[in-house]
Amino acid sequence: ALELRYRLVPYHYSLAHHLFSSQKAWIRPLLMDWPEDPKTWGITTEWMDGDIFVSPVMKVDQTKQVYLPSGTWYPLAASDSSRGDGRPIQGPAHMSGVVPLTEIPAYVRAGSILTLAPVVQSTADLPGGPLEVQVYAGADAVFSMVEDDGESIGYEGGTTRTITFVWTESARKLSWSAHGYLFCPGPRAFTEVKATVIDAAGTKTSDVYPLGVVGSIDMTSEYSI
Repeated sequence: ALELRYRLVPYHYSLAHHLFSSQKAWIRPLLMDWPEDPKTWGITTEWMDGDIFVSPVMKVDQTKQVYLPSGTWYPLAASDSSRGDGRPIQGPAHMSGVVPLTEIPAYVRAGSILTLAPVVQSTADLPGGPLEVQVYAGADAVFSMVEDDGESIGYEGGTTRTITFVWTESARKLSWSAHGYLFCPGPRAFTEVKATVIDAAGTKTSDVYPLGVVGSIDMTSEYSI
């Protein structure tokens, strides 16, 4: 769980900045995303963490009772504790069963992008290697990753570097463009990137490429442009 926390730092840091800059809700009850589904209205033990559906085990007997709303879902593949079996799940669906102590029930909607750090033991070790951009395929997706110097309050005045990642489902291509204060993250900036695509066919990870101002990775033949 600790390693998963650090892997999610680039994603969570960006969500926190989106909350600051545009008041976009980061942690949300399910009814905010599925107001038409009455089964979500009273659920307080499941929530959305960005595009990650979180359903922690709340019972001492290690059993889970999960309600997944409509959509196509994949087990979160960010760590061994959350990887699951990788098979897509079509919601709405109820799931139950015993959960191993090493597993955290979490799922991601098709058409989502997560930005993940390498496995590190402290934020002081970041970036620690290439950024992994995970694409949960099935639809087009966009996510803007925000970086700053990690020390000052310059972000309040817009001193940030924003990299917008775009997944084009029909072309199976991940592209990106950076804008803002490109050098403000300094040594904390990610300089390399790899793409991981999760879909019904399995998981495919690209080679590592430079994370330039603009670029793309074609996952049909897996080469960088």
